[in-house]
Amino acid sequence: MNARYGIIAAGVLGALAAFLPFIPGDWSSSLWAAHDSRDGVHTYLVLLAFIGAAALGALGVKHGMQRWKAFAAIVCFALPAFEFARGISGDATILQLFGLAIGAKLVALATLAGTICAIVAATRPDPVVRPSVIT
Repeated sequence: MNARYGIIAAGVLGALAAFLPFIPGDWSSSLWAAHDSRDGVHTYLVLLAFIGAAALGALGVKHGMQRWKAFAAIVCFALPAFEFARGISGDATILQLFGLAIGAKLVALATLAGTICAIVAATRPDPVVRPSVIT
């Protein structure tokens, strides 16, 4: 199943995009630049969500993608969408982020693609391998 690799790629892309500019022409306007503001904890929450989703995808590669890992990845990718809609970027929806600079576009792309990959992984989980007690 390739959805777990998509979850990893989207998580890493979203985490890296947080360091790229969000406003065209202003290289100091990244999401990371807001980490020392009054509401800087939201920056850390978004980064943690993307890194957590990538870690869940890596666990899916190593041990099989069970349904709970896919649902946890959906929650991880939903958090940035709610944070941006709530006001981290001035009440912008995920689709409105595509009108900003490269950092915002990549965060929006990672959020949407990661959510789709996580939904696909939830609908097609790997079977749980249980060791036999009779040997």
